[in-house]
Amino acid sequence: MSRQWTIGIMAALGMILGKLLLPVLGNYIENHSINKVTNSQLKEYIENSSELNFPFKSYQHSESYYKENFMYKGAPFAPYKICNNYTFYDSGYKKYFAIKMFNYTDFTSFKDILDIAKNDTIKCMVNKQELQNSNYGTSLNPVPVFTCVIPYSNSWKESDKINALNIKSFNHHYQESVLYHLTYFTPKEEFQKMFPDQKTSK
Repeated sequence: MSRQWTIGIMAALGMILGKLLLPVLGNYIENHSINKVTNSQLKEYIENSSELNFPFKSYQHSESYYKENFMYKGAPFAPYKICNNYTFYDSGYKKYFAIKMFNYTDFTSFKDILDIAKNDTIKCMVNKQELQNSNYGTSLNPVPVFTCVIPYSNSWKESDKINALNIKSFNHHYQESVLYHLTYFTPKEEFQKMFPDQKTSK
């Protein structure tokens, strides 16, 4: 058997094994890197959240990236999705908070609204357990926020009013945002503490 023939057979076997093993590997990585969130856990997180008022002064914008699925349309290594973070500090709680917007493409509208909301009071939904958790509240790991209500003002320009309507549409995705947070960003150890009945994959 010629060397060229042998190389061809080995290449074909490699392709076959790759097609067979890659989905298995993808499922393994996905199952061990994300949390499996049930509807009851999602409901519990939301019910254990409350609306807080924050005197708002300034914020820092950053982006976080995650993969919704390891396998993407039959191909490995799915493109990353974006979570926009708007981090601010509250002197009352002495903690950092971050308004997190998952897959929200019109984040420019939100930045514009936050800019005109400076020195005003904003309302945010915050999970009580994460608020009390000492692991949350630093600039590197702020307390997550998934809805943000900014007081309406008659002095706003027409473009600001349109932006405010866009923000309302973001708030309507509150439950979906919580799901993304618990699934892709909450460390497994923290997830177990929050939901003791959840078993960690090994």
